[in-house]
Amino acid sequence: MIDGHFRVTLVTHDERRVLEARSEREIALMGESVLHRYEGQPWAVGFYVDGWDRRAVRRIALYLNDVTLELELAHEAGATSAPAHGLSA
Repeated sequence: MIDGHFRVTLVTHDERRVLEARSEREIALMGESVLHRYEGQPWAVGFYVDGWDRRAVRRIALYLNDVTLELELAHEAGATSAPAHGLSA
């Protein structure tokens, strides 16, 4: 457990990125920002959420799952045309 803040670890087949923030909202938006870099293939990013508040951790994970699903559905509908970028982009 992490004392006083939240951590989201995002992993692709060749990269790993760790985000940390004190607020639930801030870490969720940071995670969303990284997922948007993978608009064409958001399912290629796995993530793990940890933090001091178990309920908030669950909300963050569910939110990032929703973002991934929305990006995938938009891509399937042809709404996204931007190429995928790496985590470090």
